[in-house]
Amino acid sequence: MCTSPAIISRIIAGLSERRLLINRCDDCGTWIYPHRPLCPNCWSWSVQPKEVSGLGRVYMFTLLHQLRDPKAMIYEPMPVAAVELVEQDGLRYLSRIVHCKEQEIEHGMRVQLTWIEVDGNSGRHSSRSITMGAFMARNPLKDQIAIIGVGSTAYGRDLKRSPLSLGLEAAIRAIEDAGIDKQAVDGICGTGMTPLAMGNAGFLSLQGALGIEQTTWAKNGWLGSAFVLAAEAVFSGLCDTALVVQAYTREPGMSRAASADPFRARAQAFGEVGGDVFCSDFAKRWLHSGEPYAAWMRRYMYQYGTDGDAFALMAVNNRSHASRNPEA
Repeated sequence: MCTSPAIISRIIAGLSERRLLINRCDDCGTWIYPHRPLCPNCWSWSVQPKEVSGLGRVYMFTLLHQLRDPKAMIYEPMPVAAVELVEQDGLRYLSRIVHCKEQEIEHGMRVQLTWIEVDGNSGRHSSRSITMGAFMARNPLKDQIAIIGVGSTAYGRDLKRSPLSLGLEAAIRAIEDAGIDKQAVDGICGTGMTPLAMGNAGFLSLQGALGIEQTTWAKNGWLGSAFVLAAEAVFSGLCDTALVVQAYTREPGMSRAASADPFRARAQAFGEVGGDVFCSDFAKRWLHSGEPYAAWMRRYMYQYGTDGDAFALMAVNNRSHASRNPEA
């Protein structure tokens, strides 16, 4: 549910008056952004837009290098920052940074809201606030869970196998490596987002093909989140032993060789059944851009006092481990 059209109209009208309005709870005083009709602190529906000072600190930022509308007053690269406003810890507003050289932008830098005229219209462009504190995140999972078995398959340019076939081979190897009976597996995280897609290594196909009789937790996920989801499931007690399977092949839109393979083209057509985001239009597969990752990398380097070498070491470390893997 979003903020009512009447309140949105007031917020937009405020911009034309050079006033930045953000929703605030009338009952407890909590500032709410992005704009929502309900206060997340006290669950009050009495929420109204109030003006903020426009003062804050840069919490995280990145430089956008993508080509923009040549008619717009945007010059490359464009500095974009999440600014934490002085009104409330964690109240962050996304904005451009202006009147400052890109090499001079720093985390924690004080900024102030500035208004710029664009084609005769009053347009908001620049900065907002950020109070930043260095806290260490609580980690209740530490030393509570473990990876007990790992399995992988050969890696090749064209193995003439489906993701399910590859996923099953890896799953069997992982279960054998763990030294457990397959019925000890009571949680499965499969590959992708469509459990009914033909030929894919979704949890339903994996459970049926492996002959696992009963599970208490099952879902599909992508490589970046699958291990996190499984760890949370085991820690919370949703399951005792989770099997994570990630099986991928090059899809038709990823290379000329893949597009010429009738098996993969047909498998992809069936794979889209159920609303999977992987489709024939390559651009549609990207549900988000890489720009937020760049901002978080900058934030990480600032908060932990490191530099880009830390990420370079990660890449070198990953490749070093891969070079020792005979299946890689």
